[in-house]
Amino acid sequence: SADVLKESFETDQIKIAAWNVNGLRAVMSKDHLQEYLKATEPDILCLQETKIHFDNLTSGSPSYTFPGAYHQIWNCCEIQKGYSGVLVLTKVKPLSVIYGIGQEKHDKEGRVLTLEYE
Repeated sequence: SADVLKESFETDQIKIAAWNVNGLRAVMSKDHLQEYLKATEPDILCLQETKIHFDNLTSGSPSYTFPGAYHQIWNCCEIQKGYSGVLVLTKVKPLSVIYGIGQEKHDKEGRVLTLEYE
């Protein structure tokens, strides 16, 4: 079922999609992302330019729920609210997650996530 988190990918074929949303709030308010997820059911969806700050995730408002079962891995910009940011929605929890590229001046912009799978 699409609503159950998985321990591993069930086949040797994985559907990975990427989308520069240029602001997640607007895409979510128009249901574009929800419709895309229901129609395509990617195993991994990489979103760029979410423009969401960590404060918005921990305050409980707005709510970011997605159809299907996905782990959410966020990397938000630390230097300016409403700027850059990435999100990976994945049906399988990765073995490890690396935030950034190891260069502090770039990593604070929240532009890179590296996920490792078996």
